[in-house]
Amino acid sequence: MSTEQNNMAGSGAVDINRPFHFVGVNFRRWRQKMEFYLTTKKLAHCLTSMPVELPEEATDEERAASAREREHDFLCKNYILNGLADDLYDYYADSKNTAMMIWDALQKKYDTEEAGAKKYAVSRYLRYQMVDDKSVEVQSHELQKIAHEIVSEGMPLDDQFQVACIIDKLPPSWKDFKNMLRHKTKEFSLESLITRLRIEEESRKQDMKEEVMVVTVKRPTPRALKPNQKGFKSKNQQVRPHQNGASRGNQRVMALTAKNDPPFICYNCGKPGHMAKKCRNKQNPAAAARVNLTEEDLIAMITEMIAEVNLTGDSEGWWLDTGASKHVCNNRAMFKTYTEAPADKKVLLGTAHTTMVAGSGEVELNFTSGKKMVLKDVLHTPEIRKNLVSGYLLNKAGFNQTIGADLYTLTKNGSFVGKGYACNGMFKLNVEINKMNSSVYMVCDLNVWHARLCHVNTRIVKNLSKLGHIPKLSTNEFDKCDFCSQAKITKTPHKSVTRESEPLDLIHSDICELDGTLTRSGKRYFITFIDDCSDYCFVYLMKNKSEALDMFKVFVVEFENQCNRKIKRLRSDRGSEYDSNPFKEFYSSHGIIHETTAPYSPEMNGKAERKNRTFTELVVAIMLNSGAASSWWGDILLTVCYVLNRLPKTNRKESPYEILKNKPPNLSYLRTWGCLAYVRIPDPKRIKLASRAYECVFVGYAANSKAYRFYSGPSQGQGRGAGNRQRPVCTHCGGVGHTVDRCFKKHGYPPGYKGKGKVNVVVAENSQDATP
Repeated sequence: MSTEQNNMAGSGAVDINRPFHFVGVNFRRWRQKMEFYLTTKKLAHCLTSMPVELPEEATDEERAASAREREHDFLCKNYILNGLADDLYDYYADSKNTAMMIWDALQKKYDTEEAGAKKYAVSRYLRYQMVDDKSVEVQSHELQKIAHEIVSEGMPLDDQFQVACIIDKLPPSWKDFKNMLRHKTKEFSLESLITRLRIEEESRKQDMKEEVMVVTVKRPTPRALKPNQKGFKSKNQQVRPHQNGASRGNQRVMALTAKNDPPFICYNCGKPGHMAKKCRNKQNPAAAARVNLTEEDLIAMITEMIAEVNLTGDSEGWWLDTGASKHVCNNRAMFKTYTEAPADKKVLLGTAHTTMVAGSGEVELNFTSGKKMVLKDVLHTPEIRKNLVSGYLLNKAGFNQTIGADLYTLTKNGSFVGKGYACNGMFKLNVEINKMNSSVYMVCDLNVWHARLCHVNTRIVKNLSKLGHIPKLSTNEFDKCDFCSQAKITKTPHKSVTRESEPLDLIHSDICELDGTLTRSGKRYFITFIDDCSDYCFVYLMKNKSEALDMFKVFVVEFENQCNRKIKRLRSDRGSEYDSNPFKEFYSSHGIIHETTAPYSPEMNGKAERKNRTFTELVVAIMLNSGAASSWWGDILLTVCYVLNRLPKTNRKESPYEILKNKPPNLSYLRTWGCLAYVRIPDPKRIKLASRAYECVFVGYAANSKAYRFYSGPSQGQGRGAGNRQRPVCTHCGGVGHTVDRCFKKHGYPPGYKGKGKVNVVVAENSQDATP
């Protein structure tokens, strides 16, 4: 801690540079003052950096520097927390938080809440309109204050733009002066405009005084003040002074001559030459009654108009009513304290109608300025449309109320309390409706808070009650919410069923296509049949879905003959190809039960769907590795199915082949799909003076013979053969860059290998539509 800080702490003096306590509003001003304050304390760097953890091998200098850094961070954190209100202090006072973490949390929360200040300032600037009954110079200064707020929010305003706006917002009576300023070719500054407005306004005031004097002199003299009566003299005479030698009020009284006396003026019609009792133009008594309204009648009429306004329009918020003698509220949840009213208590409206009073109490209003005002003895009338604040009671309580330029300002003892704005013929107070929570009328029911909190999970509601953010719940019983059941309904998780213990008890089937791509033989679809017990899979290629029944018949005959068992059940989706009439006849004739999935529930046929995905992924991987065209997907699919039938699953030690045929598979002869190989030419076709083999590409395994399948193509320059012609390709592992002899020397010779040379291969047919 510095010497200055020590002296201040020891003396107990008040630090005048310390900013005000932040209560949740006006964050930007508080942040700016706090940054200045921390800069004077030489701790501002702690707002952008945190203490660094030192390694064990740190030097003494590094440890001392780290200790100073932690001390500065502790002091900075202390100053920030002491600049917060008590409720915010409790929220952010965590011993694990650093000064930078608290500062970032405050900026993230309150900078976002004040983001609407820009739009509000711009809206006030655009809606501002000057009026005739207020000084134009004062209104221009008010408009400049709003412009200053906009500039402080980071939105610069050009001076000429402000000049044009002030000219445009002049009152209607300044129309001629406004047009004159608009047609000025020479630009003038904002200060020059204010000066012109002040001069013009003073000139208008002077002209208005002269007009009033002229009208006063020319006004006809009543009969009671006619010349030659008491109190008047002739033209050349002066007024007799009072006994004390001075005229009353030091005022001059104009003497009227008898020669130029005007005739009598009628009080009824206003015409000269006769008196009111001899007037021929008698007024209508009803019209006269309307003209001679008393003050009480006028107040009654205004109160009735206000009452009619209160019954229509927006019912939210609080509205100022200068004609109301009581504060009125229609929402019991806003009351801080509440007392039930007698059953016969009523309140009289301006329309001579009455409404029931349910109770009375105190209501706390939270102004947007951050100030709070408690209204006492507020009547609770559920039938009234608007919440009314009595202007008479506010005035009686010592509040100063100012109305001007569509703005209502409320102050007390020179301190600003809040404000309101003109809306639908009344003034609406700027209060925060969403923060006026009730402390008396709070429903402590789990169902109600579940609805208030936007139908969140009940665990969150109970947790908020434990943390004290909402009242303690009176009951933890929760009635099932029908709306949540409709909006949050999900699929029930599909639980895996027990695997069948015997082959052919259950067969899974599905039809799939690969984006409509055709194989070399024109096949578009493939159908799978998977045994649930062994996971052994049969794949058949098809041109159309209508061939599904033919493939199923081939599968049934082959599989039942090989396993010497009957198929009991077939499970598929709800595809029409499985539910056709020929399929149904085949089911019934062979005693097969057809099981279908529920609508839009493919997970019920998950084994077939997962097998399709596995096939698709492996086919794409082999195509990318080998560089084969997409039309080869059929041969690749059959090869993949052939290999997967001979591989054990992760959760089983035996492969599907071993479970079904009761013997382990031989994997030594497997080759990489798409590798190059030399195929020996059969003796009848071989020429003695020509090569004994030709180069081919491995494309799979023969279905019904112990042989490989190769593709020679119309030209040996196709595929990978042409690009790797000068580089040897191993026919054993598929690798490029070494021969099969070198591969065998490195990894071991296979059983039955005899000396040098290529592996014996047998050419099978060039097309295959089913797996072995």
